[in-house]
Amino acid sequence: MNDCGHWKVKCIQCEKPFLVPIQNPRESYTDKRWQILECLDEIPTGDSAELTTDIVLHNLQRDKTTWTYDYDAAPLYRCPLEGCNLDISAYSQLQSVADQVQEAWCGAENFLLSSHGAVDQILVSVDIVCSCGSPHTSTFYAPTYLGASDVPLSERCLLANVQGANLEDRLNCLASKSEVMDLLEKLVIRWQLTADRILLATVISNLKLGQKQQFEIGSQVG
Repeated sequence: MNDCGHWKVKCIQCEKPFLVPIQNPRESYTDKRWQILECLDEIPTGDSAELTTDIVLHNLQRDKTTWTYDYDAAPLYRCPLEGCNLDISAYSQLQSVADQVQEAWCGAENFLLSSHGAVDQILVSVDIVCSCGSPHTSTFYAPTYLGASDVPLSERCLLANVQGANLEDRLNCLASKSEVMDLLEKLVIRWQLTADRILLATVISNLKLGQKQQFEIGSQVG
C-alpha cells in the first residue's frame, strides 16, 4: 500500500494537536500512550495543527512498561514474625494452583470476548502460609491480552502485594546498592498496578562513584 498521510496526535504534555507524517495512517499502529485524534490522507485546508519536522532518537529506556519479577533477588515482602521470604512463598503457591488459575481465566476470557468487555489487568489472589505458620494473601496481576497470548496466566503474573507484610519495616533498613535497586524495581512493579505514570526522583550520594557510574544507576530505574 505505502500511502502517505498523517496522524493528528494530542501531545501528552500540553495536549495541543500536532501532525505526524506516516505511511498507511489508517493501517498503522502506535502505543496506547499516544492519543490519535484523526487519521488523515491529506492535511485539511486551514488546519492549525503543527507538522512535526524533527525526529529525536535515544537508547535510554525512560518509559519501561514490561517487567519481570525477580524472585531470586532481594525479597520485598517478608513475614513480620520471622522475616521469612514471602516473595518465594507467594510464587510457589501460585505455581501449585496454576491449572486452576488458568481454567478460571479461560472462563473469564471467553465471557469478556463474547460480551465485548474490556479490562486492562487481571487480578489473581492466592492464599499462602508462611513457613512459620502465619497466613497471608498474595495478589498478582497481569495484562489482559484477550485472545492474544499463548503464555499461561501464572507465568505472566507479577506480584503486587502480600497482605500482612510490613513494607515500612522492610524498607527502613541498611542495604547494599544491589539490594536497593532490587527493591526499587519491585516497588515500581507494585505501583504499576494502580498508577498511570510513575515519577522517580533518584538521589545518588555517598557512593564514591564517578559521574558515569551514577548516571548508569539512575538509568536502571529511568
